[in-house]
Amino acid sequence: MTFKRRNGGRNKHGRGHVDFIRCSNCAKCCPKDKAVKRFIVRNIVEQAAVRDVQEACVYDGYLMYRVKVMCCQSCIPRCSTVCRVLYTLTS
Repeated sequence: MTFKRRNGGRNKHGRGHVDFIRCSNCAKCCPKDKAVKRFIVRNIVEQAAVRDVQEACVYDGYLMYRVKVMCCQSCIPRCSTVCRVLYTLTS
């Protein structure tokens, strides 16, 4: 049977087995090499609590943090980390 992708949708090349990770969106188990990995720069603290954290903090500045998001294949269309591609059928 023909195959769709040369890599089979995975980044495993030469490794027999890879560890599983949990999806950041739905907590589903998926292989680490098949998951889509993105770094998002955002506040860990929500906007309403930033002022309270700044008052209680010893340091002057408040830093933004990079959060690593790992999504499974089924969450990619619903997740905002990967842009959706809309296909229009023309007749």
